[in-house]
Amino acid sequence: MHIPGTGYLRDLFRRTLDPALKTLSISKVSFQRPIFIWGLPRSGTYLLYDVLSLSPEMTFCGTKDYRMKKGIWGDMNYGDQTPSALAGFAKPVEGLSAMWMSAGVGDGIIDESQLKNLQMDRRKILTNYASLKRALPFKEIGRKYRILDKAPQYLMLADQIDYAFPDALHIFCIRDPRLVANSCLRLIRFPKNGVVPWKSGYLGNMRVNNTTSWTERPLVETMCHQIAELVEHCLDNQRTRRDRIFKVHYENLRDDFPTQVRNLVNALDLKWPKELFDVLPERFPSYDPEWPGINGTFDETFEIAFSMDEKPYLDKLSEVAVQLGYDSQAVGRVVSGVQDMKGRSDRE
Repeated sequence: MHIPGTGYLRDLFRRTLDPALKTLSISKVSFQRPIFIWGLPRSGTYLLYDVLSLSPEMTFCGTKDYRMKKGIWGDMNYGDQTPSALAGFAKPVEGLSAMWMSAGVGDGIIDESQLKNLQMDRRKILTNYASLKRALPFKEIGRKYRILDKAPQYLMLADQIDYAFPDALHIFCIRDPRLVANSCLRLIRFPKNGVVPWKSGYLGNMRVNNTTSWTERPLVETMCHQIAELVEHCLDNQRTRRDRIFKVHYENLRDDFPTQVRNLVNALDLKWPKELFDVLPERFPSYDPEWPGINGTFDETFEIAFSMDEKPYLDKLSEVAVQLGYDSQAVGRVVSGVQDMKGRSDRE
């Protein structure tokens, strides 16, 4: 008969008294090569999160009541046509609040000026993620699951993510910034159920240095300036994480979904059952509006959520769009990879 030594009993006693140690000791979550998805709001981050969450290798924040209507099934934001074979799969939700804000990262707004002096509780973050999957009492841990998480605000927290997880992988979701601006303006000017997002006046509740709130200045002018600054933040992340960052253009994902997903799954070294590709749609319908021409006249509508007088502010985003690989004139047309600040194209 084996009698546990004092070291084992002391360790057991410590884990019993310390909830964090107990959680970590029975966790089925791996901290190796977690995947974090980020990008501008309305750039397809949830679309990608939804599909990657289907991998049996991943764990994530989620519920099992129903799949999000704006996920990969049906008409994006409109309608839900989830295949019956996937009806029991968990619905992924953003982990920003539960995983990071509870550990001292932000309080609803991610403010760049406060990040350098941030008092972040790394142990709390690891414990939060460790709690996503736990072994049953007196059972072996068995195989572990990789972390998958998504939030547009993670574009501001890439350094903090790398501090918590030094070998983290990042997915940069990209969409033409002119279409991002229009889509965000649509949410603000034609809100569903009267709920207006981002009441702080900062896109995605992200405050980058040298930006002001649109509650203080004209909405479209200020939003376009914020978008340009956030894109610069994304490009900074890319420059310092070349071997750990993967870039996905929303337009390519929309138009050739299986190929884009297959390439990404292979690049991330994810386990992916072959039968999952049978339920993926070939492509999605485009909800991008016909962009008004230089000399065209138009009124603000749900499709084009800005006026003729405001269009010059969106036109100024053309230079930013080119940096992200888009045609300067044909809005939404991908023509190259993402450029660095010297104008060199970086292949995806």
